[in-house]
Amino acid sequence: MDQGNWGTVISTAGGGALGASHGYSLSRTIPRDDPVPQKAKDTYDYVTSHNGNPKPGYKGGRTYVNDGRSGSQILPTNTTYREYDVNPYIKGVNRGSERLVIGANSTGWYTKNHYRTFIQIK
Repeated sequence: MDQGNWGTVISTAGGGALGASHGYSLSRTIPRDDPVPQKAKDTYDYVTSHNGNPKPGYKGGRTYVNDGRSGSQILPTNTTYREYDVNPYIKGVNRGSERLVIGANSTGWYTKNHYRTFIQIK
């Protein structure tokens, strides 16, 4: 699985029953509870509370063509969609691959890899 979906939990055992006198650390990698970044949720909240308009300084509101082109994942076809950037627009700087797609029925979909796969927000 992509490391972006995993987090590391580290616990230092010193004084407890586990490793009491040895002072070593225990760590393990566990799945994160929510792979959708807060900035994507904030964008979703803004757009849905501002009549589909993008946040100031962001690109968005274009029609998303939900046809699977270039191997992208096809979303449910019971609504139409608009696409929004998750990162602010800075002239001359690549906008990155993160996008938010919002349906006319208010379903929100986050993609970190430019539409290849999606995670539903709401």
